[in-house]
Amino acid sequence: MQEQEFKLENELSLLSQTLIAMQIDAEKFDEGNGAAGKRARKHLASLRANMQALRFKIQEVKNQRKEQKKTQTV
Repeated sequence: MQEQEFKLENELSLLSQTLIAMQIDAEKFDEGNGAAGKRARKHLASLRANMQALRFKIQEVKNQRKEQKKTQTV
């Protein structure tokens, strides 16, 4: 099975969707709904983990491209 090509735009779109969901919960929290605060915190934890993974993936792709370029010039 072939690995799907990494697309930064797709990953950012997923992060954006999480932010939108968090914004809805933030509005509810501001209106006094305590449970919405817990959901907003969960969104933040998810965003943090996903952004960290995305940072590593970007670095990995960058290094792969650099290595490919190096082997092509040799």
